[in-house]
Amino acid sequence: MFGRDDRFELDGDNRAQWTSQDTFGLGTSTMPEDEVNMAFNYFRLYDTVNVTLRRNVLAGIGFHYSAHVDVGPGEGAETGWSESPYVAYSEANGLPLESQTSAGVSVNLRADTRDSAINAGRGWMASMSDRPFFKDFLGGDSTWQELYLDTRTFKALDARGRPKLAFWLWGDFVVTGIAPFPDLPATGMDKYGRSSRGYAEGRFRGERLLLNKRSKTNLCFDVGVGKHGSKGLYLAVQEAF
Repeated sequence: MFGRDDRFELDGDNRAQWTSQDTFGLGTSTMPEDEVNMAFNYFRLYDTVNVTLRRNVLAGIGFHYSAHVDVGPGEGAETGWSESPYVAYSEANGLPLESQTSAGVSVNLRADTRDSAINAGRGWMASMSDRPFFKDFLGGDSTWQELYLDTRTFKALDARGRPKLAFWLWGDFVVTGIAPFPDLPATGMDKYGRSSRGYAEGRFRGERLLLNKRSKTNLCFDVGVGKHGSKGLYLAVQEAF
């Protein structure tokens, strides 16, 4: 949501999910046969308010709450659950098994020269979000800090700006503390779930993840292919990023 003359904006990523996710352990060396299905209910409130400091520069604060509850083995995963990556990581770091919660705040900064936030033909965007989470704050299970980086640049290839080159550098890092297992940086866990195409949500997980007025809205159909036979088809509105 945008205020008058874009002097401020409210940005939200809020979810309620009754779902499951395959987990494979930490790092990029995990194999498909390491898969253990984890069932959980997920409630997320990620909301930020930014104000315009000067032309193309915004700053603001945010509130971030992430709760994975009723966590347990998915269908067919009961036998290996006690040795699963989720249980091993949680027990090693003193985290509860039935539910894990993170709650904290953020300081945000963004510079943006794109000609359109929805379908950019030229310009660039760089944003940073520093997110400290606190134990016992709204049920938080640990104190830790996340650094979230997002950089994009676009280069039009003709005067109309329809064909273009686009580059995306996205980084999500746990810089201090111990994050709950489901909140560790993972593929496909960015706001719109558009990172690491070809890999399922959560396929790779760890403490460091680095990947590369007229709306002009497009309908996108994309194909992604990864190693070990991983692949995916993606249908979206707007651009890939």
